[in-house]
Amino acid sequence: MKQKRSTSPSQFLAGVKEAGSEFRPLVVKPYRRARAYLEARPRKTIIWMMVIALSNFGLWMYIAHKHPVKDFSIADMPFNKVKEKLVLDKSAVPFSLANYMAISKLKDSLNYLLSKKELSREDTLLFIRIAQQYERIDPAFFRRLHPKNKTP
Repeated sequence: MKQKRSTSPSQFLAGVKEAGSEFRPLVVKPYRRARAYLEARPRKTIIWMMVIALSNFGLWMYIAHKHPVKDFSIADMPFNKVKEKLVLDKSAVPFSLANYMAISKLKDSLNYLLSKKELSREDTLLFIRIAQQYERIDPAFFRRLHPKNKTP
């Protein structure tokens, strides 16, 4: 359902023109003064532009070189910490496109089951089939859920 407009486009444009005409004198007077000053003194204008640009560049160089960057070397890299973080669970599913697609479909099915308020007999059977599919993809799936139960 489309939302109704409170004003027509012509009324909106009329309001914008009215607001523009009210604020125009506030902007035009300082703009004219600044333009007249800059046109009357072109050398000062260019000099000030150069001064601002050079001071901006100088400030940028000062900030960039205030704290020099340490030299990068491979020997300084903490490879041991990275290797510790990359150790994966031996029972994890090896990544392949087929496994990824199968698990995403199973995940969607589980989300569907979780969204239902009451589960029927067919839903219970669907959950059992989903669990069997997980077991085919990852044989250690149930052992990770229940560590005390070592049998698959």
